[in-house]
Amino acid sequence: KILKVCRENNIEPSGTIFQRTADEIERIIKVCRENKLEPSGTIFTKTAEEIERIIKVCRENKIEPSGTIFLKTADEIKNIIKICNDNNIKITGILFIKKPKSLIQTINFIKENYGAQYLTSLIIVKNVEYIKKVFPYLAEIGVLEYVIKSASILSLTLDEIVERKQFIESIGVQIVLDNGKFNSIFGMSRKNYQKRVESIKEDLSNSFGIKP
Repeated sequence: KILKVCRENNIEPSGTIFQRTADEIERIIKVCRENKLEPSGTIFTKTAEEIERIIKVCRENKIEPSGTIFLKTADEIKNIIKICNDNNIKITGILFIKKPKSLIQTINFIKENYGAQYLTSLIIVKNVEYIKKVFPYLAEIGVLEYVIKSASILSLTLDEIVERKQFIESIGVQIVLDNGKFNSIFGMSRKNYQKRVESIKEDLSNSFGIKP
């Protein structure tokens, strides 16, 4: 029945869609089409009724109802919006991967210890225990202020940040660039970073005739 409904509506029958019955899927598709939404992905984790509630909350707050927002209930979305509004934080889709309680913990720690200027969506989405480790280190080496507009560094663990800092210094380039952003090496994927390290080692080997 599910496969039949999917084929009739040109929907890929995979993933979360099998959490619903065929009748529920038809109701979800109807709600989505009435609201000009693509019926796919995380939408099928919710009932048609809950989707309508989520859409209503989003429209009331001028938020696009798409992507990760359907990972949350309407009440959770309301709480996240209130938390952001109370703290003058711009609401972006990434925030809806977090629980409201987790956001509050991170926000409170940053406000109390570092200041409200660090309350951006790409920062507060991080776990408070992670922030407690990384922020003191960035402050210690004098570069914490740059995380505000160059938060991609927070995709790394503390050990990875330390390692990449040492590597950057070893090749004689700046940790923070003239544009006020972290060196792009901090934003590299783990795979590309390893390639860069191996490339430098190979260059040294060729230059000095030694094995890396």
